[in-house]
Amino acid sequence: MSPARKGLLSTIAVLGMATAGCDPLVTSVGLWQLDSGTTSLDSGSSPDVASSPLDAAMGEPDAGRSFYIEAEVGRLDGDFIVGDAADASGGRYLMTPAGLSSEDVPGPATARYDLEISTAGDYLIWARFHTPDWQHNRIWVAVDNGPPTKWRSTTGDGWYWYFVHPDLEYRTPVPFQLTQGHHELVLANCTDGVQIDRLYVTSLGDAPPGNDSICPLPPPDSIPLGGTCVPSCGALVGNSCDPTLCMGKPPLSAYDCAICCYVGD
Repeated sequence: MSPARKGLLSTIAVLGMATAGCDPLVTSVGLWQLDSGTTSLDSGSSPDVASSPLDAAMGEPDAGRSFYIEAEVGRLDGDFIVGDAADASGGRYLMTPAGLSSEDVPGPATARYDLEISTAGDYLIWARFHTPDWQHNRIWVAVDNGPPTKWRSTTGDGWYWYFVHPDLEYRTPVPFQLTQGHHELVLANCTDGVQIDRLYVTSLGDAPPGNDSICPLPPPDSIPLGGTCVPSCGALVGNSCDPTLCMGKPPLSAYDCAICCYVGD
């Protein structure tokens, strides 16, 4: 075992989690990788989670090219549920149909939204999600009959904003090139239990406020569950959620897979 990994494991033993720097292709959040110049994380410090590919892509706010849409006001078809919650915008949210799953292709339940774009450009689409666990954290999204993207998020006990990204690649934003005029955004069911409060459409100039977390590492690296921050498999330096590969390995208690372990470099 490398000295760097030994140092990481010592840190994790103290904190119960790791800091930023994930390869999202390894597990559902990713294998934690030692950042250049980093050897440990003091128990009294907070990791810097502000720097990301998204931060580099986003410039100064551009007034007139950002707007909110309440998720429950879409044209709903196929048993989408509108629920009530005091901590949701306007007191209401949209939820995917109970007991209905469609992992391979967008499901039959849809929510459609009209987008009126005043200025052509590259736009990001965000949603404020409440998704309690990894079994109930996915929805399909497409714009103007374009290719669908599986949009994955896990928030634990609260709400959290995620931008559209390709499935497990949490840190890779998907920009939509929108011309001036009318466009249609379509959400379709993937897993049940996905709650969406509202949507935010922006021209890469800003991010919606309100992404506060009780955890030093915000979602997806850890999520609050029952007042405790539970880390992802990748944040625990795990690199497999495969029961066969993890057989005989020390188990790691992560929120994002039933069995998490480290199987070697």
